[in-house]
Amino acid sequence: MPDSWTEILLGELCDLVKGTSPTQKTPPGEYPLIVTAAQPLSSDSHQIDGEAVCVPMVSSTGHGHASLKRVHYASGKFAVANIIVACIVKDKELCDTRYLWLYLQARKDEVLVPRMQGTANVSLSQRELAKVPVVLPPLAEQRRIVDLIGALDETIEAAEQSSNASSALRLELLSSEFATAAASPIAEFAELLVGYAFKSSDYAAGGIRLLRGDNIVPGGMRWDDAKLIAEEDASAHSERYSLRADDIVLAMDRPVISSGVKAGLIKQEDLPALLVQRVARLRPSLKEHGRSIELCFGSREFRTYLESGQVGSHVPHINGKQIAEFRVPVSIFQPGGPELIGAANDAYVASSEYADSLSALRTSVLAVLLSGEHEIPSSYGEYLGVVA
Repeated sequence: MPDSWTEILLGELCDLVKGTSPTQKTPPGEYPLIVTAAQPLSSDSHQIDGEAVCVPMVSSTGHGHASLKRVHYASGKFAVANIIVACIVKDKELCDTRYLWLYLQARKDEVLVPRMQGTANVSLSQRELAKVPVVLPPLAEQRRIVDLIGALDETIEAAEQSSNASSALRLELLSSEFATAAASPIAEFAELLVGYAFKSSDYAAGGIRLLRGDNIVPGGMRWDDAKLIAEEDASAHSERYSLRADDIVLAMDRPVISSGVKAGLIKQEDLPALLVQRVARLRPSLKEHGRSIELCFGSREFRTYLESGQVGSHVPHINGKQIAEFRVPVSIFQPGGPELIGAANDAYVASSEYADSLSALRTSVLAVLLSGEHEIPSSYGEYLGVVA
């Protein structure tokens, strides 16, 4: 920690005010009601007028496990749920409230979660909250950190809005194709195969990659946590379960109704790889049809189709028969059919990847700045016209 930085206990830095509004019984109204969820509810009255960092006092997961998903920043007139404590900075010349929010959110697993106690109902007491250490750089540096991270947050939000808009356009274009009268089962355009049930004892330190549902991400495949099988063991399965460029793979082992369908197109750089159980491979009769099939699995019609086929109260999964019988518009396999939809899909994937990379950058930058390893030069504030 740099010499100019100080450490202070949260109870000395802030007035700790317990919320008074019951989450489910507070009458709705014009004021935000800060709850544990990402978005606030509303209240007909307010408890606080000003700025505060709002810390949940109960575990996000419960069942004897301590965890916190988020810490909130709030300002203006707002109400606070009775399972949350609002931390109100006593001296604004010592600590910027937004900096405190960034600090506690980034360090919650280090300074907040370990102080939670209990067996079935894990919670954080106000007494333990007061003992949380807070590391404070000089106020000018706090404000520069807040400003820089705020700029990143705005850029991330813009990228997410672009992603959402591109996704909506892609879905609308696909829906217009599905509205056409001519449709055929997808099995008419591709050969379906479900992967092999490799065992954990088959895994090796090196060799051929095994493609699992977790490896399928928007825009392609992610191999950083891929399981491997030795080449000599892979040879026994390579003829039937090997993947080729332009194959479409579809995860079958997930609750696809709630978390979304995961499908992707295999590229040359993804090879060699073998297909595992609970992942389907569709091999197009014509290679150029691969993109169209991938897009069909990303349609809202496919999700609706799966929802209509779910049985009982079990979380629905995809099965091979469902995939083979899914009817898709013939028009999307005509020359030029998928190009416009594909362009919208490319924009969606690119903006999603951009938002993800910015989020990762934000995490890394904030960690470095909070450690004091690097300070933002004072010229940063002058450049932006910020008065430190």
